[in-house]
This record gives sequence, structure tokens and C-alpha cells, in this order.
Amino acid sequence: MSRWLAALAAAPIVGQMIDDIAAFIDKWLPSYVSDGRHYVTVAIGCTGGRHRSPYVVEQFGAAFAAREHVLARHRGIARP
Repeated sequence: MSRWLAALAAAPIVGQMIDDIAAFIDKWLPSYVSDGRHYVTVAIGCTGGRHRSPYVVEQFGAAFAAREHVLARHRGIARP
């Protein structure tokens, strides 16, 4: 695990943010599904886009992949 990932995983505030956003998605996702929606876009961004936001996206992907199809894209990582 890189030092960035280890630092993010160890930071309580990062875990709290992930839990709060995941709870919101978890609460409203069934409504989208029951309305026949085929996808929901959740975008996470931060200033650099190379550490925190990719980490958060991967955490969401892991959390929701067991019950929904999840596509995680990282647009900012390839930037110079």
C-alpha cells in the first residue's frame, strides 16, 4: 500500500466522509432503481485528483459492487 493510501485509510475524517456519502447513496439508490433508472452518476473530485478522490471512488466501488454494477473511472489520474 502506498503511503498516500495508508494515510487516507488511517484518517478518520476520510472514513467519515466516505460513510456519509455512502449512506446518502444507499438511502436513495433504491428509489432510482424502482423508477427504472439505468444508471446513477456519482462524481468525486478534489484539487489534485490523484490521491483522495481515486481512493474514495475505489471505496465506493467496493462497497456497492456486491449489489449493483459499478463502473469506476478516474479521469484526472492520467493528467500530466
